[in-house]
Amino acid sequence: MKVFDIYSNGFSGIVPDNMGNLQNLEMLLLNYNHLGSGKAGDLDFLSSLTNCSVLKTLAIHVNRFGGVLPETIANLSTQLDLLYLGGNQISGSIPEGIGNLVKLTSIHLGENFLTGNVLSSIGKLQNLGRFDLSINGLSGTIPSSIGNLSLLSYLYLNGNKFEGRIPETLRICKNLQILDLSKNNLNDSIPDQLIAAFEGLITLNLSYNSFTGLFPSDIGNLKNLVELYVDNNHFLGEIPSVLGEITELRILHMQGNNFEGSIPQSFSLLRALESLDLSTNNLSGRIPSELQKLPFLVSLNLSFNHLEGEVPQEGVFKNTSGFSIMGKGNTNLCGGIPELELPKCFNQEAKKKGKALSTKVIVIMTLCISVASILLLLLVFICWRRRWGREESRKEAIPAAPLLGRKFQSWQDTGKAVDDEKPKLITVKAVLDDAEDKQITNPSVKDCSLSSKMLFMMQRTFLAGVYFCALCCL
Repeated sequence: MKVFDIYSNGFSGIVPDNMGNLQNLEMLLLNYNHLGSGKAGDLDFLSSLTNCSVLKTLAIHVNRFGGVLPETIANLSTQLDLLYLGGNQISGSIPEGIGNLVKLTSIHLGENFLTGNVLSSIGKLQNLGRFDLSINGLSGTIPSSIGNLSLLSYLYLNGNKFEGRIPETLRICKNLQILDLSKNNLNDSIPDQLIAAFEGLITLNLSYNSFTGLFPSDIGNLKNLVELYVDNNHFLGEIPSVLGEITELRILHMQGNNFEGSIPQSFSLLRALESLDLSTNNLSGRIPSELQKLPFLVSLNLSFNHLEGEVPQEGVFKNTSGFSIMGKGNTNLCGGIPELELPKCFNQEAKKKGKALSTKVIVIMTLCISVASILLLLLVFICWRRRWGREESRKEAIPAAPLLGRKFQSWQDTGKAVDDEKPKLITVKAVLDDAEDKQITNPSVKDCSLSSKMLFMMQRTFLAGVYFCALCCL
């Protein structure tokens, strides 16, 4: 017999320890049953399988097998390709001899009660494409020898008690498509250039750890990334705007960190995005209105931040079941759909009214400035003519007699005459300066509309003309 398959049949009881008599056995499929008792001795039959020298697939996952893995597992067939023991009640540590099974391409030991460290001998399994140790009680650091697994595509170490830093040797695993290190005690910053090495990565999960420092900006190199989870860590700084370049991204969860600054405008490029969670950070500024245009966004959480300004009303913002912006913080938000019960955005309403009138106001102001300019030119001309007339009258009044013996006016007298006129000029200039100062210091000028700015410009032009005319007429 080459294949023994009782997959998903509801069998229960103990597996006999004479399975090893099937010496030509290549595939043993006992998965998805109720085999075992959850006690020691359930896995004794594995020792007998050392007689099956051509065994390639051993799948006993999702049963009730208990006890520890026997050391004899190291003596299983060197042809063994798939080892699936997950979803049971196996306890104890991983035998060091498992590194002898050098033909293994896939190991599934997840969802058991394994404890202890992952030994460096795991680095001998250089043909591994899938390595799953998830949801156990494994501890210690992730061995640096894991970098020897250069063919690794799927690495699940989530749900354990691993601590320390991610080994820098992991960057050698350039074929990774799924990397899940979530729910551990990993800390420190992400090693430089680590993320950028995984150009084919589809899912990256670093959530529920204690990572610190800035989130790597080279995340933008992962053009195939679909899911990114970095929530519930201690990341600092601004959210990298390069995330907007990952156009395949569907899930982006960054909540529960210390990110600050504004929500990147580049998020408007994430046309495939379905779920975005930025809650419980220190984000500030406005909510980008472009988020309401993302066609597939159905879940958005921006609560517990320091956002302000108008809340959009289209797209995901149409229904409160699809988004959340409330909670402590975000006290300066306004607008949005009525269900949010936020205050109205008065400035926004004023802007809308202003836009409706802006065209008419611009035309009127242009005409006013033109008329005022013509009047000023006319006034200047009149003043000039008047002054020129006075000068001609003075010339005619001077006798044509020889100048010899004429008493000329001294420079002191001329200066006195000019000084007599200064108070008039100073008074005019003071009035103009006072008017300008009031315009500039008025708080409303800082937020004035286009029409107000044009009016201010026209006033300054007119006042300047008056000042000039005053100089001409004196």
